[in-house]
Amino acid sequence: MTSTGNAFHGREYYTEQIVNQKLVGPIIYLLILLLIGQPGNISILIIYRNYNKNVYRKNIWIIAVVDLLICFIGVPFNLGRLFKYYNFQSLRACQIVAGLLDSGIMTSTQLLVLLTIHRYRQVCYPLRRQITIQNVTYFIGAYFDIEIASGIPQIAVLQPLAETDFGHGVTGY
Repeated sequence: MTSTGNAFHGREYYTEQIVNQKLVGPIIYLLILLLIGQPGNISILIIYRNYNKNVYRKNIWIIAVVDLLICFIGVPFNLGRLFKYYNFQSLRACQIVAGLLDSGIMTSTQLLVLLTIHRYRQVCYPLRRQITIQNVTYFIGAYFDIEIASGIPQIAVLQPLAETDFGHGVTGY
């Protein structure tokens, strides 16, 4: 008679198998982002602190702050989700943090677009009215409002695609 060992595996076994086999690439990518993103954004904040106040400085400063928050909150959160794959306990916490991270990423992207529009207008239409330090504050505020409103559906109504049941009491989202 041969022994097949333990035929029923627990959550730890499945989490370990998934992390070891499939999630190594994303985990390494997030670790690189964590190691490069935080010092990079902090150095940008330090360097641009001494520049004259203008549209570029204000825009880059806000982008660095948003990206730094994403590095401090989002990357560790996503690493935790990857290490605890199928074992995340609070769906509501996942929705809130994921919605806020999406809003932050969209805000950074829109601020880069604003920077591009400003540069385009300066080069192609130098005699027309330009974006000033006063109006850039309104643009930044409007982008924050729009992107937070865009993240609310994920916080409010997003449900998991399916609850995965491995059998033997092992489930996850």
